Amino acid sequence: MAAVPTERAAPDGARSWRDQDEPRVLLIDPDQVTRAALVAALVHAGAEVVAALRTGMTAVYAVRQHGPTVIVIDLDLRPAGAWGGLTLVASLAKEAPTVPILAAVRPELQELSARAHRAGARRLLSKLDVDAVVAAVHDEHAAARSGRLPARGADAGDARRPG
Repeated sequence: MAAVPTERAAPDGARSWRDQDEPRVLLIDPDQVTRAALVAALVHAGAEVVAALRTGMTAVYAVRQHGPTVIVIDLDLRPAGAWGGLTLVASLAKEAPTVPILAAVRPELQELSARAHRAGARRLLSKLDVDAVVAAVHDEHAAARSGRLPARGADAGDARRPG
């Protein structure tokens, strides 16, 4: 698999994604209602949702195609459940090592925090707290843009449980 370049190619005269103030979000959530609510909240907060996917089957392609600056993924991807979500987080972390991944879960899956972090997620958030997801997207985008993000695995204390 080819890795996503650190800088997304921009058309002549256009700014690269690192020069953009707005986060470019790839969202993966199997629940249509949650997906729509997150898209609406992110767009309202100034983010560009480059793709909103129901499954992870095309997520690696979407990363290559759209160059997101933040990825938000529901770990409970059906039919594989949380194990499928963790596997996808690991694949996306390898594909796009400089892109922060935020894992969203239902409250009953909080125990996945350490596993999600080991797979490559920066934070574990409650998918029921849309405001926290939006704030985390903006925080992670700003940190990545400024070069303040530590290498994956170096921020083990930051694997946050959903609130």
